[in-house]
Amino acid sequence: MTTPSFSRTADGWVLGPNSELLFWVPAGIRSGLCSLRNTLVLGGNPTHLDLTNFMHGDAWHRCRDRMV
Repeated sequence: MTTPSFSRTADGWVLGPNSELLFWVPAGIRSGLCSLRNTLVLGGNPTHLDLTNFMHGDAWHRCRDRMV
């Protein structure tokens, strides 16, 4: 099984395998965001992303529907 290829830009965007914008990560937590290829990270303060309600594709504009 291969892991999809993702990359990050200097201004915080995470890009998909075809260089498409996936999501933006705020500056304060970028240093703790690890690659999907990492199997173990020692030390530091890792950033965990909860993608339970992640909106993407044609539904991205609904991301604020549940916020209030």
